[in-house]
Amino acid sequence: MTYDVFISYSTDDQKIVEGLSAYLEQNKIRCFVAYRDIPRGVVWAKAITEAIENSKLMVVVFSEHFNRSEQVDREIEMCIEERKPILTFRIEDTAFTGAKKYYLKNINWIDAFPNPEKCFGDLLVSLKKLFPELGKEDTPHSTRNSINDEYAETSEVLKGVEQIKGNLCRLSIALNNGNQEESSSLFLNINDVVHKIFIFKGQYSQSISKEQENLLADVIKKWYFFADVIRDSFSLVVNGKMPDENFMNVNQTHQELLHSLDSILRDFC
Repeated sequence: MTYDVFISYSTDDQKIVEGLSAYLEQNKIRCFVAYRDIPRGVVWAKAITEAIENSKLMVVVFSEHFNRSEQVDREIEMCIEERKPILTFRIEDTAFTGAKKYYLKNINWIDAFPNPEKCFGDLLVSLKKLFPELGKEDTPHSTRNSINDEYAETSEVLKGVEQIKGNLCRLSIALNNGNQEESSSLFLNINDVVHKIFIFKGQYSQSISKEQENLLADVIKKWYFFADVIRDSFSLVVNGKMPDENFMNVNQTHQELLHSLDSILRDFC
């Protein structure tokens, strides 16, 4: 999978990263964020390496927490080795120290403190200066919010919903059987489709009904809750089997998500 931006951050700053990635993705800039895009059971180092290799550039969310993290040093090193641009988004007035001073001090940055949310737009402008094609349609002659475009996008969303339903069933079976490799593959596939639904919701929020927008938001919310349940369940697999109590929890959240998906199919068709 390819990304526009790999976001490097400290887990202590996750709330800001959630808002930042949501803002960029509403502007059709595809982000990789580890907390969301790496399921349990996947080798972390392998997933990070592949994401950096398949991203156009890195955004560093810099803070005192980030300054103290040694894990992110490897991400920065790898990005430099891959000759990918790095843009630093400083959310705190903290001096670069250690490896961060070596790698980041002489690279352009954006001062986003004390209110990082107010500077998301500045970051977006900077990203588009580096890569003017970011956020643009695949077909430049198309009109972004035309009726034909919306119809086509809606059709793709409905296909995606059907795809999620099928993969959810296969995911539950794989989890129950303790097949982590298949579970991880299905998880990533569903996560990618949910991301497309998120983009659709942001792009056409002015032309779909409030009820439809709420249905999409409900699916997104329930998927991320379901994803957390899955991650927790991965860590409890013993001898290839998940404890019955945890499988029941997975099954319950699975049924709730299916109900929301069916609501979208009924309302949008």
